[in-house]
Amino acid sequence: MKQDAHSIDLHTHLLNALRNGDLNPGQRLPTERAFADQFAVSRGAVQRVLQNLEEKGLIFRKIGSGTFVSDHLDSAVETFDHGVDITKGNLAEHVEARAAFEPWVIATAARYATSEHKQELRNRLKRVSSPEDWLDYKEGVYQFFRLLYEVTENGFLLHIFDLIIKAREDVRFGGERPKTRVSLVIRNNMVRSLETIAEPVEQNDPEKAEAASREFLDKMILSVNT
Repeated sequence: MKQDAHSIDLHTHLLNALRNGDLNPGQRLPTERAFADQFAVSRGAVQRVLQNLEEKGLIFRKIGSGTFVSDHLDSAVETFDHGVDITKGNLAEHVEARAAFEPWVIATAARYATSEHKQELRNRLKRVSSPEDWLDYKEGVYQFFRLLYEVTENGFLLHIFDLIIKAREDVRFGGERPKTRVSLVIRNNMVRSLETIAEPVEQNDPEKAEAASREFLDKMILSVNT
């Protein structure tokens, strides 16, 4: 997409706002005229910028209603920034397998988690919130869950989960650019999701932990099948 300097400013402004979480999924963007006035560009230039972002799945437009942030913003940013292809490595099969036994794992971890386990869970959350790059971020997410498998002391299920981790590592977690920086919107959304699991584990509440695990996995299944 050929752009002049002002169009590039608008494109950069919107990308940064999407990556930093300044714009929320489903949020309506300002009008084309407002963008044209703010960035001193023609409405045609604004339309080209918006079309480019729409083609990348970051926004969508409704005739007569306006332009809105994608409902699946974090996954769209992952695809744009890191070249993520969720079809690599049979991710859908892995998530479906996890859904069969992981809620029990999380509930059991909540039942037996010690103060040491809880502190280590917090340490692993910090890794997810401040990763060195995409690869470190994805490894951090899987290591968060691996700790919960360890707490159960069920060697068979831990072995199965390690096989899943190995399969995801073999395809670099589906990313073509694994050494790129992870945007704030991706990190914050994941940390919030993991917090919903960590909190009932820390409270030693198996029922809430199991429910949180099911909700997390249901969202993952919906995401990979959308």
